[in-house]
Amino acid sequence: MPIEFRCTQCQTLLRTPDETAGQRAVCPKCGWQMDVPYVTVPTAPNPYAAPQEYEEPPPAPSSSPAEQMAVASLVLGIVSLCFSCCCLIGLPASIVGLVLGIKGLDSRQRGLAIAGIVLCALGLLASFGLTVANLLLDGGAFHGQRGFP
Repeated sequence: MPIEFRCTQCQTLLRTPDETAGQRAVCPKCGWQMDVPYVTVPTAPNPYAAPQEYEEPPPAPSSSPAEQMAVASLVLGIVSLCFSCCCLIGLPASIVGLVLGIKGLDSRQRGLAIAGIVLCALGLLASFGLTVANLLLDGGAFHGQRGFP
């Protein structure tokens, strides 16, 4: 298979036999002298070759404890609002969420901490409001029974 290359001066396409690789050649058009390039036959990758070593992926960014507290505050704020009618769940969830939200204000997740604080405060108010309303409306008596005279 002949070696094909272009003259570096006039860009004429030249063909020489394989044996002339690495020798000097003269362009018949412009007379420019150049080296005949070595031809490398492109080879297809061997499908049976050993797999290449891969780089380890970069470690996932770890979140700080303050960021985790901000997220926990938001989750507890949602829980305290959903369970504000039940004092045994709503009150502790809102109090713990408030504490975690205040500690989470110093992180990159400041917005989540603020949202958690607001939701926990609303859950706390709703829990207290529903508890007081329940005590005032029922008068502390059980349904179907008389209270004390």
